[in-house]
Amino acid sequence: MDVQAGAQFMNIAQRDLLFTGGQIGVTYDWLRLQFGTYGTSTPTANLKDEHQHILIDIQLAAGWHPQWDAFALFLGASASLGFWMQNVNIPESMGTGTTFRAAFVVRPTWWLARHWGLTLHLDAGVTFGRFRSNEISVSPAGSALFGLQYRF
Repeated sequence: MDVQAGAQFMNIAQRDLLFTGGQIGVTYDWLRLQFGTYGTSTPTANLKDEHQHILIDIQLAAGWHPQWDAFALFLGASASLGFWMQNVNIPESMGTGTTFRAAFVVRPTWWLARHWGLTLHLDAGVTFGRFRSNEISVSPAGSALFGLQYRF
């Protein structure tokens, strides 16, 4: 089980967005499940206010998970489904959307002790999103997170 914080990049509605947030996940043998929440803001047209955006996603990954004495690695592919809320701080212009993301995942872990380790999560892939219009947008996406892992 691990808890991580970091950033996620994607292009939503023709805007490059950098979301910051975190995730909690669990890895069992070759399978990984994680839940994440991220947030970002963009300036309004008058540059005096900001629009707040939230992304909540669940990700399932499968891959190769070798473990050595003080080092472990997870190499695989993932698919995630996300729910995106736009302009949450301005109710009259709030919008929602969904995202689907496919990515390659690399997760090295350095074990500090028998049960505790430091994990770096890196992934790169593509996001398919449906937002205010019925058009589906496709954009490159990636994330980098760093955190603490506990092994049972």
